[in-house]
Amino acid sequence: MSEFDTKIPSIEKSEINHLNRQIPPEAHTPMYNWHKFWSRKTWNVVGEFIKTYTKEGEIVFDPFGGSGVVAMEALRNKRRVIICDLLPVATEIARLTIKPVSENELFKAFKRVESRVKEKILGLYKTKCRKCGVSFFYLYSLERQ
Repeated sequence: MSEFDTKIPSIEKSEINHLNRQIPPEAHTPMYNWHKFWSRKTWNVVGEFIKTYTKEGEIVFDPFGGSGVVAMEALRNKRRVIICDLLPVATEIARLTIKPVSENELFKAFKRVESRVKEKILGLYKTKCRKCGVSFFYLYSLERQ
């Protein structure tokens, strides 16, 4: 074996069908609207690139993670993901975006908050009838034109 021979195995490359069309960007869904990040990419375009250039189970690496759109779309499309960013707020936004949430735990937390603030909030809408003096919560109104 000469010094120019390699021990690195060759990798079999499959045929790639490149995207040859425009992908119309869709509006961000609530999943991506809970924060404002300056470089947030359009989720459906990112998802199309991930589906086109990776296979299920493969790893998607995003070294400039930002708001986590790439990570979320990779996970949604059954890819594994490695994400990082130098900006601490970007790392936290991405972590919170992809963190699984238990609906039961979320509902319990909502009920805890509701039990603490419901009366205070309802008190802001309490009023009295001008005719009879009965107190009630102002829920809606009708206007005559």
